[in-house]
Amino acid sequence: MKTLQLCSIFGDAFFQNFIKSINENNESEVFYPRKNGYTYNNNQAFVHSLELYNGIDRYLYYTKQKKCINEIERYYKLNEFSIIHAHTLYTDGYQAYILNKKYNIPYIVTVRSTDINYFYKYRKDLYFIAKNIINNAKGIVFLSKSYLTRTEKLFNINLKSKSNIITNGIDDFFISNIYNKPKYNDNIKTILTVGYISKRKNQLKICKAINRLNKRGYSIKYVIIGKSLDKKILRKILNYSFVEYKEFMDKNTLIKEYRKADIFAMASLHETFGLTYLEALSQNTPVLYTKSEGFDQLFNDGEVGYSVNPLSTLDISEKIEKILQEKYRYDQVYLKVQQFEWQDIGRKYKLLYQNLGQAHDR
Repeated sequence: MKTLQLCSIFGDAFFQNFIKSINENNESEVFYPRKNGYTYNNNQAFVHSLELYNGIDRYLYYTKQKKCINEIERYYKLNEFSIIHAHTLYTDGYQAYILNKKYNIPYIVTVRSTDINYFYKYRKDLYFIAKNIINNAKGIVFLSKSYLTRTEKLFNINLKSKSNIITNGIDDFFISNIYNKPKYNDNIKTILTVGYISKRKNQLKICKAINRLNKRGYSIKYVIIGKSLDKKILRKILNYSFVEYKEFMDKNTLIKEYRKADIFAMASLHETFGLTYLEALSQNTPVLYTKSEGFDQLFNDGEVGYSVNPLSTLDISEKIEKILQEKYRYDQVYLKVQQFEWQDIGRKYKLLYQNLGQAHDR
């Protein structure tokens, strides 16, 4: 059974692990169109990638889509594919929708943060197109229950019967280097965030929450690791004396930072999933995550940490304090990551492809 992966975001490192987990026998081919000037250096035979559109096409939705569909029809023998997997709703999903209409190939579509928090919000003109893509899909993949709930509400549609919750996986490096020692630092506590410095990642709000706790007598250091995308926000962050800022680092160095941390906190305004939460858990570090975003509802509140309102300094500070007071509760959170191995996640996808593609093959 052969699968066509439509993936406009294949350049993200996450997808290398995804493809490796499902493509042991070269059952999948990847279509990865790029904007002019964006390079892709991996010459994998199953990946067809080329510079196909320009900056203006970002705003000309149908023009960009037509270029992609024309290239797909030119390059691939579409009758060889049993199923199409579109990895975004609005961008890749439209191509799958049109190909389904023309060639009767069933498709599944993954709904991501950008679909809900950008396209739905700013491209109201595409609302009914998105709803048609959802309605005609054989299956919908969500990375968490929270995104299923939000999508049903936004499009006023019941998707339970064809929805599949399949999370992202964690890099094998962190599985192979699990840390199982408890963290009972009695003096200075360390809170860690790994991610781009930006308004979306919301590090400044965590600074304000920590500042509130330190004024009450806590001794908390805040370590932030990541490239700055907003110099103005970075300057504000660095005004706090308890902040230690570091650039992105290799995994061997990063894992030591996870191990030193008492809490991993990332209260992003939007987050499809957030692999860094899993990386932290693999190093026995409890997590603080955003309510109603990707990671939320994977675990019961309090099981590996707590969800927070990312706009509330008070809520963030109270949940940090709660984790610190319940430190013995999180002695073995590292055990929770075993279910996120890519090998297991790959098996779930392959089973989904087989179940939905068999009818087409018959």
